[in-house]
Amino acid sequence: MQGKGFIKVIALLLLAICSYQLLFTWKANQIESQAIALAEERIPSENPETLYPNDLVQQFLYKDSIHKARIEYKNRYLDSLATEKVFLGSTFKKVKESQLNLGLDLQGGMSAVLQVNIKELLQSLSDNNTNPVFNKALDLAETRMSESADDYITLFTKALKETSPNAKLADFFATRANSDVIKANTSDDAVLKYIREEADNAIHRTYNIISTRIDQFGLRQPIITLEPRKGRITVEIGGVDNPARVRSMLQATASLEFWETYKATEIGGSINQANDALKLYLQAQRGIAPQEEAPKAIGTDGIDDILGDNNTQTQASNIDDILGEPKKTDSSSKSDKDLLKDIADKATDSIASQEKFMQEAPLFAVLNPAIDQNNMYLASPVIGYSLNIDTAKVNTYLSIPEVRNKFPRDIDFMWGAKAVGDKGNIFELYAIKKRPNTNKPFIDGSAVTNSKADIDQFGRTYIGMEMNGEGARKWKKMTGDNVGKNIAIVVDRVVYSAPNVENEISGGNSSITGSFTKEEATDLSNILKIGKLPASANIVEEETVGATLGTEAIRAGLLSMLAGFIMVIALMIGFYSTGGIFASVVLVMNLFLIVGVMAVFGSTLTLPGIAGIVLTMGMAVDANVLIFERVKEELRNGQTAINAVANGFKHSMA
Repeated sequence: MQGKGFIKVIALLLLAICSYQLLFTWKANQIESQAIALAEERIPSENPETLYPNDLVQQFLYKDSIHKARIEYKNRYLDSLATEKVFLGSTFKKVKESQLNLGLDLQGGMSAVLQVNIKELLQSLSDNNTNPVFNKALDLAETRMSESADDYITLFTKALKETSPNAKLADFFATRANSDVIKANTSDDAVLKYIREEADNAIHRTYNIISTRIDQFGLRQPIITLEPRKGRITVEIGGVDNPARVRSMLQATASLEFWETYKATEIGGSINQANDALKLYLQAQRGIAPQEEAPKAIGTDGIDDILGDNNTQTQASNIDDILGEPKKTDSSSKSDKDLLKDIADKATDSIASQEKFMQEAPLFAVLNPAIDQNNMYLASPVIGYSLNIDTAKVNTYLSIPEVRNKFPRDIDFMWGAKAVGDKGNIFELYAIKKRPNTNKPFIDGSAVTNSKADIDQFGRTYIGMEMNGEGARKWKKMTGDNVGKNIAIVVDRVVYSAPNVENEISGGNSSITGSFTKEEATDLSNILKIGKLPASANIVEEETVGATLGTEAIRAGLLSMLAGFIMVIALMIGFYSTGGIFASVVLVMNLFLIVGVMAVFGSTLTLPGIAGIVLTMGMAVDANVLIFERVKEELRNGQTAINAVANGFKHSMA
């Protein structure tokens, strides 16, 4: 009896734990269903067949846009609840982490294969050696990777010997950074051992960093596998409805850099000269003879001098201004034909003015300069603004040698990370000041030891950073030398913020400020905190499992399990009456405990897992059938009910 009592206590305790754990799954599903309902309510949808009766493409695009808009709203709603206590004193983030996990085949998600770029690592180890023999060997190895079972380093060494049989590895890898390991006379075997160790470390570090990133981003139960020989990492993540964010997070190198900047007021003359040089260059390309006198540029007597007094207004005007209502005096004296002619003439004049502006000021036609109302450049590291469709053209223009030579030799240009403007389609161009005789920043991400996204007393999102001793020393000097100036905080050559330095900062604790959303700040903070990838990892294969497939798989699996469950219970009760009822109750408890224990241990339920549960139910029923048939046999032999049950369990065990 004592043993039975102990078993009862354990069973009740296990039942209570499983019930408690499964409550989180119920609550998480309830909140997510509420978010979906709110998204459908806030973003209503019309029948696409009614809107676009004979256009299947437009029907698809309409449904896709509605779907994406609802997902975005749902995610924003759920993000707002992340730190809110929603159930039993737990935040929604904690509730979500405690729910039963569903596999990729049930809830949809994303599968990606990443290739660690060993070529990039070898270039870095060689200090970006420009020797054509070395680079040809790298290219040959990369070409042969897809056709060979060998690893990249083996293919590289073979290609190097083919290209130059007398070449020594030390000739390319005996750099200042590797001087303590590789000398000019180091043997090929020793160099090969070194670069292979570095490659293996890079592959495993990349694998660990990606694993940590996925965990930091709150992506539940990912399946991450590493193929060290080929340098490939396979990632499967369930429940992903924003693949672009995951894709960016997986591949991001997070090369954090701190750069000094120029102000637009310092290089305003260079910008004007660059516009003039670009005008002459384009004229030469078109075979047009240059004019004797270039037009005056912005920052001197203003843009009005380029096109006359009214051209600035003409350039800024839209079609409504061109085709606006004619004056009443004109409408009373002119016919409709004359009015239409006036409108056409105005439109023609406007187009001609814009074409003239593009010819006279080609740079300013795609890069709106950062000027004030008096056409004077602003004291800001932002030198201009460009539409997203024009940024590539700006890059092309600024890369033309005749244009580039008008700027200081130590200048570089970088775009802002986030679009601005009412329509979110304008990007800022920053003027970066490089250090003398080097392309490296004064401080990089290796100086950062920790980072955290937080909200200040004014409700603004920022990223707090902590630096190591060396970083703190450099940061103190950099901020001290740039008081009253701006320092650009750059990640992967994109400017996230360029705060003005008010005073020298010592101690190594700083913050990145900018127009961050909470999600953007968290993403950037996690990438910075976890670290820079030792070698970039590029997605070479990707597959997205749609949510519709996942929903159908769940429905089919649950229906099959439920149908089998009902049929088994009906047969058990029909054959064994009261005994069948007891067996069915235990079967329900068995099923409940299986799912509950999976939730407790954070296991993932997949479609094969559902099949396994069904098989487990069948085995449990089979055991009950054996026991009950043995009990009936004992009863037929004249045993009492108690003895028949005892012997039934005892003799059916075998």
